[in-house]
Amino acid sequence: MQTNRLTSIAFLVLLCGLSACTTTPAPPPVLALPLDGRACAMQPDLVLARELLLATNKAVTVAVDEKMPCLADSGGDPSVYTVFNLPQAMEEFLISVTSVPQGGTLFAPRVMMLDETGRAMREVSREIFVFHGPALYLGLRVRAGERYLVVASDPKFVGQGVSHIQSATMSNTIGTATAAGAIYVNVNTGSETLMDYTYAHNGSITVAATPVPKAN
Repeated sequence: MQTNRLTSIAFLVLLCGLSACTTTPAPPPVLALPLDGRACAMQPDLVLARELLLATNKAVTVAVDEKMPCLADSGGDPSVYTVFNLPQAMEEFLISVTSVPQGGTLFAPRVMMLDETGRAMREVSREIFVFHGPALYLGLRVRAGERYLVVASDPKFVGQGVSHIQSATMSNTIGTATAAGAIYVNVNTGSETLMDYTYAHNGSITVAATPVPKAN
């Protein structure tokens, strides 16, 4: 008994060490970029492109902050960005971009699809993203000639607030004793929480490339 108790304590200590037994505070929203005299590029630097693999379980998560490379939009407003190499595949595939909230901070994303020379083929603003649960989500079918994906902050939305209703459903099994024996009933309950976020230049994004599902 004593050995089992010590083993349990050791296991908890190991978990505590792995997680540092602390909760990392959510970053405050970055509403203005501290450029410190640097000029934002008019075109993204493709040398910085991250590799994106075509697979169902190879998503890439990037923590975005004000220290990342700076890009000027068509109006000259600065934004931070990250760029990805799109997979070179014969089959059709989809790109998903998800902006996950961190506390009350929500990265305001916009997306650009570039050809192999870095020329923009299309751009998708924050308005096209939709809420999937608490996160903003965009799914795109990759078109012929598109070679790079750029995810940048959308200055038009940075600083704006947004409220989103988060729904949750729970199922509990309740047992009741009767003369015929125990009867078990599933009881479903739900709740809704209003979450307030501020669109920012920082946050967390997850990008994935997945094959287009084939029809049966």
